[in-house]
Amino acid sequence: MGAPTAKQIVTALAAKGVSVAAGNLVLVKGYDDPSIAAHQGTWAPAYVVMHDTGTGIPADKLQPAQSLGWMVHDEFFPVRGCHFLIGRDGKVYFVYAYACYHAGLGGPYGPSFGTPGDTDVVSDVMNTHAYGIEHESSGLTWDLTSVQVDAGARVAAALVTVMGKHVENVLNHKDWTDVTQRDGVTRTGRYKGRKVDTRQPREWWWQMVDRHLLADRKVTIVVGGKQPMTAARIAESLGVSVPRLLRFNPRLAVRRARPGDAVRIPPGVAPVRLAIGASRTGGIAYLM
Repeated sequence: MGAPTAKQIVTALAAKGVSVAAGNLVLVKGYDDPSIAAHQGTWAPAYVVMHDTGTGIPADKLQPAQSLGWMVHDEFFPVRGCHFLIGRDGKVYFVYAYACYHAGLGGPYGPSFGTPGDTDVVSDVMNTHAYGIEHESSGLTWDLTSVQVDAGARVAAALVTVMGKHVENVLNHKDWTDVTQRDGVTRTGRYKGRKVDTRQPREWWWQMVDRHLLADRKVTIVVGGKQPMTAARIAESLGVSVPRLLRFNPRLAVRRARPGDAVRIPPGVAPVRLAIGASRTGGIAYLM
């Protein structure tokens, strides 16, 4: 499957509640012009990299999309500096649909190097393998607004969906630039401290993005261990009420879930919210 087109991305965004018609999407002039990035090599996106702009301007003095001009006319012009900019008011600016300069030096990243994700990306080439989402910020502290976080998560969910990937293919800029991971061991990378965005870990973003992915698919947990589990115990672990759990799993009203049984997670509940001791692989989580 080839890289998503600009039109496909716009459609995927609309499915997540981000559209021109809704008033929360701006299509920046040239966003769909492939010639802007024609010289950068093969565009084969597999990841989404989360950034914040880190302007150094105090948050209360920032314009909603302070950095938009720079993202279009940056030092690498005509190549653009990100794919999406999320304004402080939650408005989404679709800056470019193809390769941008946003990830820079770093890596490697992918399963062969002990990181999450399903695609290997060798050092220094993430620009041609990832969408970059910038969130307007001061960089002086964690100051993203709640509407920014929600909008960024919606955009990431749309991109993950249109690429046919999982939420584990979302990472932070610092995950690419700051560490080298191989065989599950984290070592100091060549570019330690070069980029610290975003301050929240990628697992935190996974939870934000999952909220907008789970509405589209049925996700189950598989009961592990050796003992049956009551509906009350499962509901507590998921952070939902027993009646809500039973609405999607009526059989739990008459018997406990046995080890190996699949239990439907109510829509909007992210698997990463499972109790300590649980793990997840793709869309399946195991409750121990």
